[in-house]
Amino acid sequence: FAVCGYHGFDSALNVKPTLGARLIQINHQDVDPTWTIQELESYIRGLGPRVTMTFRNDSWSKPQKDTLQMAIQEHELLHPETSASQQHTQQQITFVNPFN
Repeated sequence: FAVCGYHGFDSALNVKPTLGARLIQINHQDVDPTWTIQELESYIRGLGPRVTMTFRNDSWSKPQKDTLQMAIQEHELLHPETSASQQHTQQQITFVNPFN
Protein backbone atom coordinates (compact mmCIF):
# COMPACT_ATOMS: atom_id res chain seq x y z
CA PHE A 1 0.00 0.00 0.00
CA ALA A 2 1.30 3.43 -0.89
CA VAL A 3 0.25 6.93 0.18
CA CYS A 4 -1.65 8.71 -2.58
CA GLY A 5 -3.17 11.61 -0.63
CA TYR A 6 -4.05 13.31 2.63
CA HIS A 7 -7.40 14.59 3.81
CA GLY A 8 -7.59 16.58 7.01
CA PHE A 9 -4.05 15.60 7.94
CA ASP A 10 -2.54 17.90 10.56
CA SER A 11 1.21 17.92 9.97
CA ALA A 12 1.62 19.97 13.16
CA LEU A 13 0.62 16.84 15.12
CA ASN A 14 2.28 14.12 13.01
CA VAL A 15 5.00 13.70 10.43
CA LYS A 16 3.36 13.50 7.02
CA PRO A 17 4.65 10.57 4.95
CA THR A 18 5.71 11.40 1.42
CA LEU A 19 3.38 10.68 -1.47
CA GLY A 20 4.25 7.22 -2.72
CA ALA A 21 5.64 6.04 0.63
CA ARG A 22 4.89 2.37 1.31
CA LEU A 23 2.97 1.47 4.48
CA ILE A 24 5.01 -1.32 6.05
CA GLN A 25 3.78 -1.53 9.66
CA ILE A 26 0.76 -0.63 11.77
CA ASN A 27 1.34 -0.55 15.53
CA HIS A 28 4.67 -2.35 15.00
CA GLN A 29 2.99 -5.23 13.12
CA ASP A 30 3.87 -5.93 9.48
CA VAL A 31 1.14 -5.06 7.00
CA ASP A 32 -0.31 -8.19 5.40
CA PRO A 33 0.55 -7.96 1.67
CA THR A 34 -2.55 -9.99 0.75
CA TRP A 35 -5.02 -7.46 2.23
CA THR A 36 -7.36 -5.49 0.04
CA ILE A 37 -7.85 -1.76 0.58
CA GLN A 38 -11.12 -2.58 2.37
CA GLU A 39 -9.37 -5.04 4.71
CA LEU A 40 -6.67 -2.45 5.48
CA GLU A 41 -9.27 0.21 6.28
CA SER A 42 -11.28 -2.21 8.43
CA TYR A 43 -8.17 -3.23 10.37
CA ILE A 44 -7.15 0.39 11.01
CA ARG A 45 -10.69 1.37 12.12
CA GLY A 46 -10.70 -1.50 14.60
CA LEU A 47 -7.58 -0.25 16.37
CA GLY A 48 -9.12 2.76 18.07
CA PRO A 49 -8.03 6.39 18.09
CA ARG A 50 -4.25 5.90 18.52
CA VAL A 51 -2.51 4.21 15.61
CA THR A 52 1.18 4.18 14.74
CA MET A 53 2.05 3.72 11.08
CA THR A 54 5.52 3.11 9.68
CA PHE A 55 6.35 4.06 6.11
CA ARG A 56 9.27 3.44 3.78
CA ASN A 57 10.18 5.29 0.61
CA ASP A 58 10.61 2.65 -2.10
CA SER A 59 11.35 2.70 -5.80
CA TRP A 60 8.39 1.78 -7.97
CA SER A 61 8.26 0.13 -11.40
CA LYS A 62 6.82 2.13 -14.32
CA PRO A 63 3.36 0.43 -14.10
CA GLN A 64 3.30 0.97 -10.32
CA LYS A 65 4.26 4.65 -10.75
CA ASP A 66 1.46 5.04 -13.30
CA THR A 67 -1.07 3.48 -10.89
CA LEU A 68 0.16 5.69 -8.07
CA GLN A 69 0.00 8.85 -10.21
CA MET A 70 -3.58 8.04 -11.29
CA ALA A 71 -4.57 7.52 -7.63
CA ILE A 72 -2.95 10.82 -6.61
CA GLN A 73 -4.84 12.68 -9.35
CA GLU A 74 -8.13 11.01 -8.39
CA HIS A 75 -7.60 11.89 -4.72
CA GLU A 76 -6.92 15.53 -5.61
CA LEU A 77 -10.19 15.68 -7.56
CA LEU A 78 -12.20 14.09 -4.75
CA HIS A 79 -10.59 16.10 -1.93
CA PRO A 80 -9.66 19.63 -2.98
CA GLU A 81 -7.58 21.54 -0.45
CA THR A 82 -9.57 22.64 2.57
CA SER A 83 -9.15 25.89 4.41
CA ALA A 84 -6.39 25.92 7.01
CA SER A 85 -8.93 27.20 9.53
CA GLN A 86 -11.30 24.26 9.00
CA GLN A 87 -11.16 21.80 11.90
CA HIS A 88 -11.03 18.06 11.29
CA THR A 89 -11.84 15.46 13.89
CA GLN A 90 -9.95 12.74 12.02
CA GLN A 91 -6.68 12.70 10.18
CA GLN A 92 -6.77 10.59 7.06
CA ILE A 93 -4.16 9.25 4.69
CA THR A 94 -5.41 7.73 1.46
CA PHE A 95 -3.72 4.58 0.15
CA VAL A 96 -3.52 2.74 -3.14
CA ASN A 97 -2.22 -0.79 -3.72
CA PRO A 98 0.15 -0.43 -6.71
CA PHE A 99 0.52 -4.20 -6.95
CA ASN A 100 -3.05 -4.81 -8.18
